[in-house]
Amino acid sequence: MAFRFEKLSVLIVEDTIPMLKLVSSVLDTLGVGKVFTAAEGDEGYEVFCMQNPDIVITDWHMKPVSGIELVERIRSSEDS
Repeated sequence: MAFRFEKLSVLIVEDTIPMLKLVSSVLDTLGVGKVFTAAEGDEGYEVFCMQNPDIVITDWHMKPVSGIELVERIRSSEDS
């Protein structure tokens, strides 16, 4: 059974650019339809609000906004 990811959208929030590129490349290879990226938490939140992705993959340890803070903001804010 083949998985079909062309309708899936994913946001990657990662402050280590080589890791951001690696994860993005893997998702592209898997056939994910839309891959959005952000290099820090505040930017990630803005992209989330504009694009409404299906999945968010985020680094836990980022500054000034950690991945945990980003997830809490996404889950609790009326803007998202």
